[in-house]
Amino acid sequence: MQDIASSSGNNSSQILAGEETEACLPGPSPWILNPLLDYLFVAGGMLWILWGLSALGTATKNDPTSMVYGAILFCGSLLISDVHGPATLARVYTSATTPNKTRRLVTLAAVIFIALGLPCLFNPGLAAIFTKITLLWGVQHYTAQTYGVVMIYSMKRKFNLAPFERLVVQNLLRAQILFVWTRACTYKEYGALNFMGLDIPFWGPLPIGFLIFSQFALVLMMIAFVLTFAYRFYSERRLLPLPAILSIASVITLTFIARDNFNYLIGVIFYHASQYLAITYSYYLRELALKRAQSNPTAAPPALKEVFFSRPSLLYYASILMVGLFITFLLPKGIAFFGISFTLALCVVYSVFNCHHYLADAFIWRIRDEKVRQLLV
Repeated sequence: MQDIASSSGNNSSQILAGEETEACLPGPSPWILNPLLDYLFVAGGMLWILWGLSALGTATKNDPTSMVYGAILFCGSLLISDVHGPATLARVYTSATTPNKTRRLVTLAAVIFIALGLPCLFNPGLAAIFTKITLLWGVQHYTAQTYGVVMIYSMKRKFNLAPFERLVVQNLLRAQILFVWTRACTYKEYGALNFMGLDIPFWGPLPIGFLIFSQFALVLMMIAFVLTFAYRFYSERRLLPLPAILSIASVITLTFIARDNFNYLIGVIFYHASQYLAITYSYYLRELALKRAQSNPTAAPPALKEVFFSRPSLLYYASILMVGLFITFLLPKGIAFFGISFTLALCVVYSVFNCHHYLADAFIWRIRDEKVRQLLV
């Protein structure tokens, strides 16, 4: 979703096709799904609720509340986190809006990442490096996704961002990435961890001046962000959409937390993964509604809630759920069956699949494509 703010010219045939598509879609909505689901699972509301509940309890192993949090993490991982990656594959290979060239590139990327992962199965050092790169790349991935969410809500609310305003939002999020990466290479407690049984190396330490610079850049961009949109509110009496503001606050807070922290896992599931799943599911539902409307042009376009519980919708979720279970659980166990360390299998499968997910995501969310923009917005 990094390119969500980009746009390019369209010829008359593209515009005509876009107008016909828009006429068949459900009416415009300021929400991705609906107000409740958006605030809980897109903007980070559920994340803050669970953080708050966690702060109220002791969350020790012998505390009943820890069992509740464990159940929440397990169910969230199973039904949301493990599913959001396969949703990318569904978007690539089943959506009519995905160009064949993009499908070929995504397939080629899969072959390349699998080739990179194979030697890692037999070398813990290589596996640790591959996993380290994946974890660092993940910070950029979900931060770029947040920028995409900000742009979606702004376009849905007709809150047109000027080039300077977009630059401020982009650089705020870039400064946050820079800070997190620099901190991970300065302090060992943030850069080294045991990830699913594999010791991830610490790459550092960098001179402390780099971290001080990144902190200064982040604070500077926070001030610029507040002043920019305060001026916009003063001059137009319009505020950046609240779900967009909450999304920015959520992702910055999430990345400040140590990666091995319990609350970080809550954030990955109930902010990043749930956000991505909501967007891809909304995209799928709108495309499904479009197909139904085009097959019966005389009928009014179906509302999203009419297709949400339809058979194709339920089959869609069941399919990506099964794929997620296969990739997360069955595939590592199958690899371990041949005598390879289960820890290595877990980490390598995680790295291969997520790196492919990150790259594919950058290919498919091209807002300058008229049809993609209409289905997103």
